[in-house]
Amino acid sequence: MAHELGRKTLAGVVLGCPLSFAVCGLYGYLGPGSRLDNYFVVLFLLLPVWVGVMSAAFACRTGWRAWAWLALGNAVGFGLLALVRHWSH
Repeated sequence: MAHELGRKTLAGVVLGCPLSFAVCGLYGYLGPGSRLDNYFVVLFLLLPVWVGVMSAAFACRTGWRAWAWLALGNAVGFGLLALVRHWSH
């Protein structure tokens, strides 16, 4: 039981941070207004998004599923971010 809690916590911290960067980066590119205006919003959104992702890790049944779902979320998030950055230039 304690091992599962530790795995979920570690997954939320380690994989939640880059996922929050990807999500907030997508908002920076796709959000309303200019990128400079969105930059300040992204700065304030990073921590709440990261806490939300860390909290979502505890909804998984096991720690390994939390790692898998967050890894998949990172792959999708950074893939979308790469596509948006490519199309915006």
